[in-house]
Amino acid sequence: MTNKYTWATEDIFQSNDKWEEEFKSLTSKISFSEFRGKLSNEETFLECMKKDEEVSRSLDKLYVYAMLNHDADTRDSFYDAMISKIRSLATAFASETAFITPELTSLDESTLNAFINNPKLKDYDYMLKGIIKQKKHVLSEAEEKILAECGETFSTFKDIFSKINNADIQFKSVRHNGKTYPL
Repeated sequence: MTNKYTWATEDIFQSNDKWEEEFKSLTSKISFSEFRGKLSNEETFLECMKKDEEVSRSLDKLYVYAMLNHDADTRDSFYDAMISKIRSLATAFASETAFITPELTSLDESTLNAFINNPKLKDYDYMLKGIIKQKKHVLSEAEEKILAECGETFSTFKDIFSKINNADIQFKSVRHNGKTYPL
């Protein structure tokens, strides 16, 4: 297969080594303990949200690179391991930030409305309006953390199906413009 039919993952990371460097760097950034119990302060809330965005974007970038390389050949266990690593880190991140929604829902509505009306926090007004709507449906921090830590377990069944469906089932070739292409 020519490069014309593969993902240009080098546009995301130039190499697997660069991916690994970013992964290691991100691993040291997923602690959010400095924000726990302090989200009623607008500045602290803003810092927390910005850090959450930064970590989320980096996680997404790492995940997309691993998934695109994996999808090029689902039988390649190297990228399976990479996906497993990033999923574990994503689960740790979800567990680490599980306090955010319960803490915000514990704030009184007037505080949340003040956040919504603060021009410095306008990027988060939609999320905060959702928090107000969810107030009576949000679990405790401990319960949210349990759900977050189950992320890897819950995705296992889908992963097993995908492996069987994408790597083990052989499909017929297709003809297009007189040429035969494998599926």
